[in-house]
Amino acid sequence: MSISSSDRGRILVVDDDQRILDLLVELLGQEGYEVSAAKDGAEALKLALSFEPDVVISDVVMPGMSGREVSLFLTSTRKTIRTLYVSGYPDKSIVQLGVLEEGVAFLAKPFTADGLARKVREVLDAPAVGSC
Repeated sequence: MSISSSDRGRILVVDDDQRILDLLVELLGQEGYEVSAAKDGAEALKLALSFEPDVVISDVVMPGMSGREVSLFLTSTRKTIRTLYVSGYPDKSIVQLGVLEEGVAFLAKPFTADGLARKVREVLDAPAVGSC
């Protein structure tokens, strides 16, 4: 589901909670990003091939394929990738799960629209994993 075309950036959002998915799509669209959404990891991988996002924003814990597995797969198949995890787990738990590798950022749920916008700008400004 794409909502708008933009030169600000392309963002793929992945979350198994439809309310969070819809909220992220709406907020990011309002910020002027081109957004595509997936309800699970498998759908995200299919979309990533054709959509070619600048950033993947993903829940960490999802049924089937986790956000980490999505990120690792995309990192292994693309030259560069930027990942922002959005999760209800505190960052300490996320760090203990070992998911905050190089090039991966974290935003805790609940988040504010301003907090999301700020974090996405930070992620876009950071070098992507795999970049020279």
